[in-house]
Order: sequence, then C-alpha cells, then structure tokens
Amino acid sequence: MSKTVPQTAISRQLDSTMAKRRAADIQASGATSLRQVAAALNARHIKTSRRKDWAPTQVMRIMGHEKAPSGSV
Repeated sequence: MSKTVPQTAISRQLDSTMAKRRAADIQASGATSLRQVAAALNARHIKTSRRKDWAPTQVMRIMGHEKAPSGSV
C-alpha cells in the first residue's frame, strides 16, 4: 500500500515553487538583497505557504541559500 501525501503538503510545495520563481524574477529585474526580494514579494501580495508576509530569511530558504551574503539581510 502506498502512502499518500496530505493535500496541505502538496499545496505548500506548489506555493513554494511559485514563490521561488517569482523571487528569481524579482532578482533578475534588479533586486540585489534578500530584503529587497522579500519587500517585492510582499508588495505583490504573494504570501508564504503559511499565508504570512515574507522576511529575508524565508526568501533565503526558498532560494536554497545556506547563508545570506554579508549585508543582504
């Protein structure tokens, strides 16, 4: 018998994938810091998977960075 994934987990993964794409688009358009990316996501009314506003640390996590570059947070 296969284990099914709860719908909420699938939904969160889709939200994260969309947010990662949007964050990459924002960086490509000139945002140079995690803080700027978080502000742009919030300005576009894109919420986290938990329906909260973005913070630089959350952007860092979805973008796959292990550590924020100096001065970017």
